[in-house]
Amino acid sequence: MPSTYGERQAENFLKSHGLTVTKIPESSVQDEKTPDFLVEDGNSGYIVEVKDREDQKFMALFESHIPGEKTVGLEYDNRISAIIKQAVNQLNTFDETNRRFKILWFYIDSPLFSDLLSRKIGFTLYGLQEVEGFYRNGTRFQTGCFYFTDSEFFRCKELDAVVVQGANETELCINDFSVRSQDLRQSKIYQLFIEEGLHLIEPSKIEAERRCFIADCSINRRNSEAVLDYIKNKYNLRHVTPYNYTLFNLPL
Repeated sequence: MPSTYGERQAENFLKSHGLTVTKIPESSVQDEKTPDFLVEDGNSGYIVEVKDREDQKFMALFESHIPGEKTVGLEYDNRISAIIKQAVNQLNTFDETNRRFKILWFYIDSPLFSDLLSRKIGFTLYGLQEVEGFYRNGTRFQTGCFYFTDSEFFRCKELDAVVVQGANETELCINDFSVRSQDLRQSKIYQLFIEEGLHLIEPSKIEAERRCFIADCSINRRNSEAVLDYIKNKYNLRHVTPYNYTLFNLPL
């Protein structure tokens, strides 16, 4: 049986959509952690690791966002990065052959933090940076640029997708850098998000709809000026300025 509330919620979601879910036994090896579930849909297999507030690092992230008189920036978060890396290690240790899709599942049970943490997870996965400026024809733009900064999806190419299940919605974040990304788009998990109109994040499709930029280059992300030059040339921009959203985390 699942041992945490987040695991039970993830299991209920998957089973309610016709997938078979099996709990993975805990490892007998000291200090070795296994993922939570093996999932089957009749054609494809998945390994799922769930992170919720019962995970110590994730709980610390919750506590850091308790309402108070401070601001919270929407940007890459090193604490979220550490949680993702730990989960990827668990997934890789269990299946070194990469025969199954590897999915990290965040469960956020607090309406107070759900939207904020979901967005910060997205910024960390995709290296998202808000930018504004003008095209060379003089038209103004304001949009997001994927992979502008450090990106956990770029670093962890073996991670196929991340599900963020919050109080208000459940979203599937696709890793375009995974070698199995096209296969994942044929899977039942992907299709159920399409069929039920659930939130799906696919940078390549968002770019095709001219709703974002993608910095698909090998430039060191610490050299932000070079990344800016790259997207200026790619999208025919005259001027581009990065900026960060800052949210006020006020007391209740």
